[in-house]
Amino acid sequence: GMASHEFRTPVAVIAGALDVIEKCGGTDDAARRRALARIRVAADEMREQLGAILSLSRAAPDGAQTQLDLRIVVGGVLEDLASAGFPPGRIQWSPPPAPVMAGADPALAKMLVRNLVHNALQHTVGAVSVLLDSGGLTVRDRGKGLPESLGALLASGGKSQSAQDGALGLYLVTLIAE
Repeated sequence: GMASHEFRTPVAVIAGALDVIEKCGGTDDAARRRALARIRVAADEMREQLGAILSLSRAAPDGAQTQLDLRIVVGGVLEDLASAGFPPGRIQWSPPPAPVMAGADPALAKMLVRNLVHNALQHTVGAVSVLLDSGGLTVRDRGKGLPESLGALLASGGKSQSAQDGALGLYLVTLIAE
């Protein structure tokens, strides 16, 4: 379930890039090169995500922690989401002036940020604010909030209910944060 949830975006990128290649045929080499570059990035991302999910499934990190500047992680995720069709105007983000460092697996850090922001964008219609400082990462939206059953799933660590209840992205965030 975790793998299928995480692979939806890169698979969509690959499919869209292949559509571009098929449409341009032999007439636009620049478009074909851009599409192939998008396929390469998406395939590399899927490989990283698979490793991260396998690490989570073993319930123990594999030791691949690196000191990351979270400004770069968050900025990259927001660019990815904008290129995936979410209007950039919906996201309110001002990167902090100084680095915000954390020891984390790079793929898991990206997965955590993407799931938080994507969930807020997908389930609300208004602005989503992303705040990052030395105290942590906050993603705020103006939505209705979580249904009680999904809140219970996240609070229980997934032990009381199935993660198939529509909260797999937030459940992944909980696992990664733990």
